[in-house]
Amino acid sequence: MHRKRMRLENYDYSSNGAYFVTICACDRAARFREDEKAIIVRELNALPRRFSGVTIDTHAIMPDHLHVIFLFVECNWSLPRVVQAFKSLSTAGIKEHSPRWRVWQRGYYDRIIRNDQKLAALREYIVNNPIAADLNRS
Repeated sequence: MHRKRMRLENYDYSSNGAYFVTICACDRAARFREDEKAIIVRELNALPRRFSGVTIDTHAIMPDHLHVIFLFVECNWSLPRVVQAFKSLSTAGIKEHSPRWRVWQRGYYDRIIRNDQKLAALREYIVNNPIAADLNRS
């Protein structure tokens, strides 16, 4: 069976710009407790030190997924490499505290943010996502 290609063909994912990324927990299960969220934040915040030219603009950690906007300026790394490193490092940290088979779902979803209006709208979406989830649980 052929897997659907997730990335935009022939696009340079190390280009200057903004990228909206969603990474889902394995099986979309509500797995992330507060201690695991702290590990995710730690590894997310460490990415700019590991990958020069990468900035974490906005993020929200939900019980079953993560939304993040990455900004790339003169970055020598690609988005897939940055996401792979994040997933690997956060998995290792989480497994130290709560061993499990898999933490993250295979792959991730991305959107290239092409203008300031889209960037503002996605920032607002990320900030409001936890609030909307709380309202839906009520």
